[in-house]
Amino acid sequence: MTSIVRRQIARQTLKVSRKLFRRTRVQDLTITKRIQKMVYKFGCSANGDDVATVYRGLSLTGPARDFSIIHQLFAGYYEEVEIVLFERLATRSKVIIDIGANIGLYSCVGAANLPEGGHLVAFEPVPENVAYLRGNITRNGLLEKVTVEAAAVGEKIGSATIYLARGIGHHSIGAGNALGWSSSTSVPVVSLDSYLADHEIGTPDLIKIDAEGYDGFVLRGAQKTLSLAPTLLIEYSPHGLENCGFSPYELLDVIFSNYHHVFLVHEIRMRACTKQDVLRLGMKEGLGANLLATNNDDHLAIANMMLDAHSNRAKDRSDVSVRLSP
Repeated sequence: MTSIVRRQIARQTLKVSRKLFRRTRVQDLTITKRIQKMVYKFGCSANGDDVATVYRGLSLTGPARDFSIIHQLFAGYYEEVEIVLFERLATRSKVIIDIGANIGLYSCVGAANLPEGGHLVAFEPVPENVAYLRGNITRNGLLEKVTVEAAAVGEKIGSATIYLARGIGHHSIGAGNALGWSSSTSVPVVSLDSYLADHEIGTPDLIKIDAEGYDGFVLRGAQKTLSLAPTLLIEYSPHGLENCGFSPYELLDVIFSNYHHVFLVHEIRMRACTKQDVLRLGMKEGLGANLLATNNDDHLAIANMMLDAHSNRAKDRSDVSVRLSP
């Protein structure tokens, strides 16, 4: 069996699995993840150290050993709602900041959808990820639109130790977040306020933050920036925040005190929310969601349009269920 055939079988099997089990508890079962990992390895283990795939029209390459991000990109379903949302927000933005750029999915999505003259700054501290990030930006012809900064973003200028996990999506300044870590490295840290003061790139319209639990410290170092209310798309992982020594309640206080409109994006669901709605999710390990916070009328219109589309699809599924009921 050729590597191409193996790849096609693996990709289609993972896609079918996603379609069957999303929105169900089966998707989160350990046995399900083990089977998915076996299928992914079947399709990619014979294809060298890297996996190249196309997602949302973008050519992306990452390490084949990763099972935190790459297998989902390979199968074509990674963070589906968030990516479509980010694409649309980018079309109504001039300056985008991507904090925790990893191998560059959001950076490439954002830059590819920016209007003429727009620019994106991508922060990524892990050297291996930076190499993939630069490569993915280059292969998609986005060099002129993106500035890569090989640094972490935090509360103040300095340095930090980052723990290197098995999967590229889980490297973290909090050792408890870096699953299976066996090594670490020292990385430079900047604050967003200091960076923007030193670089004439304009006021950010859109900031994406995925810092594996360090997200709260990013916000602490961005007080001046937040006073201008750029739209935020930020990871919310209470367990991850606590592993980095940051209170989830403080993060939510910052967001809800600065923004009038907040949306919760969890798996393939999106809804408007209050702080209490988010707190009701609880604090358990493994809980992860994204929050969209905005005061921007154009961005709010995009969020509401997506919300309406989700509501209509849910209503259609409900109508079908009613019609099929005895």
